[in-house]
Amino acid sequence: MCTVRDLIEAYNRQGPDAIETPGKGQRQHASLAVEDERTLLAPFLADSQVGHIAVARRIKKALEDALGHPVATSTIYRLLHRHQWRKVMPRPKNPRSSPDVQDTFKKTFQP
Repeated sequence: MCTVRDLIEAYNRQGPDAIETPGKGQRQHASLAVEDERTLLAPFLADSQVGHIAVARRIKKALEDALGHPVATSTIYRLLHRHQWRKVMPRPKNPRSSPDVQDTFKKTFQP
C-alpha cells in the first residue's frame, strides 16, 4: 500500500507522471463491449418503435445465445438501464370498451 509520504516523494522525484497512473476504470468483467450491446438491442428497439413490447426474457435469450452461456436476469436489467431503457407498461384496456360510446361521452359530458 502506498502512503502519502511515498506519493509526495515520487512526485518530487519524477513529477506529475509518477502520480497519474492509468487505474482500473469500469467494466472490468464486461461480457460485451457497449457497441456490441447496442447491436444486440437494435432489433428489440426497432420492434418497440413499431409498437411491439420488448420482453426481458427474449432479450436474455438473445444475450445468452450471443455469449454461449447463461446469464442472470439482473444482468439484463442492468444492461437495459445502461442503455437508458425504462419500464413502460401499456395501459390496461377493457375488452368490452367501445370507442364510439367513449367519443359520445367525451362530447356530451359536462363537468
